[in-house]
Amino acid sequence: MGNLNRGGRNLEVETQGVRKTVSDRRIGFSTNVGRLRKKDEDSVIVAKVTSVYESVTGNRILLLVADGMGGIEGGEVASRIGASVVGNRILQTLATGDKMESSTYHEVFSQAIQLANKEILHLTLDRTQLSGMGTTVSLAVIDGDLLHIAHVGDSRVYVINQRTIRQVTKDHSYVQSLVDLGRITVEEARCHPKKNIVTKVLGYYGEIQPDLTSLPLDGEDHVLVCCDGLTIHVGDEEIRQIILRNPYPQDACDELVTLANERGGSDNISLALASAKGC
Repeated sequence: MGNLNRGGRNLEVETQGVRKTVSDRRIGFSTNVGRLRKKDEDSVIVAKVTSVYESVTGNRILLLVADGMGGIEGGEVASRIGASVVGNRILQTLATGDKMESSTYHEVFSQAIQLANKEILHLTLDRTQLSGMGTTVSLAVIDGDLLHIAHVGDSRVYVINQRTIRQVTKDHSYVQSLVDLGRITVEEARCHPKKNIVTKVLGYYGEIQPDLTSLPLDGEDHVLVCCDGLTIHVGDEEIRQIILRNPYPQDACDELVTLANERGGSDNISLALASAKGC
C-alpha cells in the first residue's frame, strides 16, 4: 500500500498511478498493539479522495479496519490482504469522481471483499503455516450526506452525534447470537468467556457475503470504525463523550487508545474516525 504516518496525520495510498492523500484535521486514526499481545495483527486504511472534474470538486472519505486472526503467523497477513485488496479496489472507484448510487457502492464493496477472501484462501493452500488465518473487514465511505458501509466480522461502524451513539453494524459473533436470542445482555456479552468467537470472517469460506447498508448523515455526525480491542474495554457512551469533547478526531483516537490500554489492553486496538462536516 502506501505510507501510513500516524503521527503526522497523513496517509498516502497509491493505486494504479493515482495518489490519494489524507492531511485533514477532521480525520484521525490509530493502531496499537495493546498490553498483552506480542504483535499487531490489525490493518487500517484511511483516505480522503478529492477529485475535480469539469470544475466540480468532490470529496469522499474511506475508513477501513481489518482485525486479523489465526494461523501460526497468519493474523497480520490476512488483515493486510483484506485491507489492501479491498481498499485498493474501493479507492479506484472513488477516484473516478462519478456519481454513484448506493447499489453501485454495495456492488463494489461485495466484489472487493469476495476478491480478498479468495486471495486469503489461495495463500493458505500455498503456505501451511498460514492455515486457519482470517480477518474481519469493516469499512465506511462518506460521500456527501450519505454513509455507505460493508461489514464482515466483529469490528464495528458507529455514527456519533450530540444526541446518541449508534452501532450501525451487527457483530458476526457467538455472543451476538446469544444477545439476539435474549439469553444474555449486551453488557454480559462484553465479558462473556466466548466473546472472541467470530462466526463470519474472510479466509474461512469459499463464498462470503458482507452486510451492506447505506444511511443518511447529518453535518454534525462523526463516523467511527473500530475493532473489538477498543469496545471490550470502553463502553459506547464513553466513546461518544470522548469523541465529542475533543475538537479534532486524532485527539479523540489517541485518548480512546490510552483508555483501552489503561483498562488492560487485552487485544490490539485499532480505530479510524472522521467528521462528516464539510465532506
